[in-house]
Amino acid sequence: MIGLVVAGYTMKAQDVVDSKSVPSKVSSALTQKYPDLKSGDIEWEKKDNNYKAEFTKDGQDYEVKLDNSGNWISTEVDLTEKDLPEKVRNGLNKSEYKSWTVKDVEKKEKPQGKTLYKIEVKQGEQEYDVYFDPEGTLVKKNKS
Repeated sequence: MIGLVVAGYTMKAQDVVDSKSVPSKVSSALTQKYPDLKSGDIEWEKKDNNYKAEFTKDGQDYEVKLDNSGNWISTEVDLTEKDLPEKVRNGLNKSEYKSWTVKDVEKKEKPQGKTLYKIEVKQGEQEYDVYFDPEGTLVKKNKS
């Protein structure tokens, strides 16, 4: 069992990359999108040909994915339930999940202006990730 834990930790550690190892076009793309970031505030990981930058900005945790050419793939921002836009809160409150416990909230942004709000809800033993668009429409759900 200890071997499995050590192996898992070692595998995770291999994904983390030093900021000096990140191609300049990738780090430049990130600083263009978030100009007030300092390189020391960013933790980089690499998986396949993509890079993930994790940082905290304005008290919120961000995870930004870029390909090895510096093209933006997605951004995830951790939110609280009170940070949800009013239309999304209203959509949740009108849905079948209105009385469920909210465990986690994320804003997911992708190119072409595609934004979804992922809300992890739980009731008893049931857990779902429910996704709302900015207008408050439930667009999909997955078992957690």
